[in-house]
Amino acid sequence: MTGVQYAITLKISNSSASVAHGPDVGRISVILIDRNTNRTENKLLDDEDKYYKPGDVETRMVAVQGTGFPPISAIVEWKYETNLFNPVTWRLLKSSSIFIEYLKIASLEYNTEITVCPKLHKPVVANLKTMMMPKYCKIRK
Repeated sequence: MTGVQYAITLKISNSSASVAHGPDVGRISVILIDRNTNRTENKLLDDEDKYYKPGDVETRMVAVQGTGFPPISAIVEWKYETNLFNPVTWRLLKSSSIFIEYLKIASLEYNTEITVCPKLHKPVVANLKTMMMPKYCKIRK
């Protein structure tokens, strides 16, 4: 297997639930899954914690070991750590989460692009792996 480059575009939801939850600080990791259920390694989109707020859109280039086929789904995880000195990271009554509207995953090697979303527009909760699939996306332009 060889390395494959992906352009991963992340959109943080601007839904009322996301806005009510507010911004959060953490890191997002992604595992890509192909049609044979082969998985890539777990890749962080950023090396350091990042401040995400509702409506944010960003694209990152990510290199992973190829599985031999383009991805058809992804597992996303929100990595979150409370920092005593940063009140933005304090979540006293509930788990930290992030409302991801979608991930667009494009590959030059495979000449493919898919968009995956969380089921029922649920948030990605800290340290819980969340399956994201194209069929969970509502129609977007």
